[in-house]
Amino acid sequence: MVDQPPGSPSGLASKGLSMHQPKPDPIAAVAYLRRLPNLDEEAVRKLITALVAFSVEQGFGLAGVHFEEGRSQRLDTWMELITECRSEGVVNVLVPDSDHFHHAPAVAAFMREELAEKIRGTVWLMHEAGGAATTETTVPDVS
Repeated sequence: MVDQPPGSPSGLASKGLSMHQPKPDPIAAVAYLRRLPNLDEEAVRKLITALVAFSVEQGFGLAGVHFEEGRSQRLDTWMELITECRSEGVVNVLVPDSDHFHHAPAVAAFMREELAEKIRGTVWLMHEAGGAATTETTVPDVS
């Protein structure tokens, strides 16, 4: 028997690993929010409860919440969100509103589009400023 290098397909298969991305799960979703200056603990709890209800209304199963409590956690939380989505095949991210990306609308729109591209999926906003319209940003899968 010939030993296979650790990264070879048969070497990965023997460890139960695959070289392929997980199949996208169209009904799974994760939530992302950050603690804005006007959000206390009770407001955060209400937002998470509202995101759970929103996920049910949209027909999703909420698989997790990525919560950024402070600016020092922004990069780590953002990378954990993207990594989980990619590794678990989650293609839907739910966000309360664009302020959870950034206070400047142009930067928030860029971050939202970037996230949709990174997860190869859809970013759903629960509320837009000034209304309760549900909007989405979707990046088509080009693979």
